Amino acid sequence: MLDKSRYIVDGKVKRDRIVADIKRGRIDKNDILELDKIPEVREEYFESEKLKKIDKSSWNNKYLDELSLVSVSESFGKEYLLYLRDVAEYVIASEKKKENTNKLIKGLLIGAVIVLLIILAIAFFGAKAKKETVSVASVQLAQNTYLCLVKVLN
Repeated sequence: MLDKSRYIVDGKVKRDRIVADIKRGRIDKNDILELDKIPEVREEYFESEKLKKIDKSSWNNKYLDELSLVSVSESFGKEYLLYLRDVAEYVIASEKKKENTNKLIKGLLIGAVIVLLIILAIAFFGAKAKKETVSVASVQLAQNTYLCLVKVLN
């Protein structure tokens, strides 16, 4: 439920607060339509320029910031607020998708590093164990050769 007292303080509409909450995803389409029914909010509507919508592929944080500034200072109205909400929803969803992708990539990289460390550890300790085996075999070969020489010489 929309808290109207957050946006109307001492009889004055807090346009910046409305726009900031839309930008952050705190106000949805239904809330904007509810705000539109409040006479004080409707009295604050003004439009210094016509809303220029751009292609969705160009929607990003920079565009959202620009649109937010225009919504507060140049064109505060239902149409602008609804469009701002559409852009904000898209940008928020895109950021979450990027964040999830980054988490997945980090997880895969961490997993790959762990696997690489395990392989290196196996190779290192395997070589060390093999070296010890070779050393033991060399010692036994030397002992056997010595014993053979002793027997031959006796």
